[in-house]
Amino acid sequence: MARASVMKAAKAGKTRLAATKSATASGGTATARKSRASKEDLLSEVEVEAAETPVEVVVPVKVAPVPEALYFDAEWYLETYPDVAGAGIDPATHYQMNGFREGRNPNAAFDGKAYLAANPDLEGYSEDLFAHYVFFGASEGRRIKR
Repeated sequence: MARASVMKAAKAGKTRLAATKSATASGGTATARKSRASKEDLLSEVEVEAAETPVEVVVPVKVAPVPEALYFDAEWYLETYPDVAGAGIDPATHYQMNGFREGRNPNAAFDGKAYLAANPDLEGYSEDLFAHYVFFGASEGRRIKR
């Protein structure tokens, strides 16, 4: 029965994963043969057995990047942190060298503490959370706020 379900799903144009999922939904074993003639033949020999206990898979919802959170805002930084303006240091250089370690934010849209709270897997990350968001988090669909 499971094998027939895989073949039926393959004929319906489903992917191998979808075919094996439908075959294993009843707890059976799925097997498919390899050939070159049709979609069902594109399936290689696959055996999938249902787990004895259900496995819960949590997939985080991805969100679109927040465009204004992707850029360092020098004007905002100097207005928000007047001590940096008074020191005559380039604001971007200050942020990269010291600012993120001091808990300062690079723009009005990005808050490092909120980003960390929304992404607990980053706990203990000692580098710049803003740089993490720009280079990885935005494309991973990470939230910048809870």
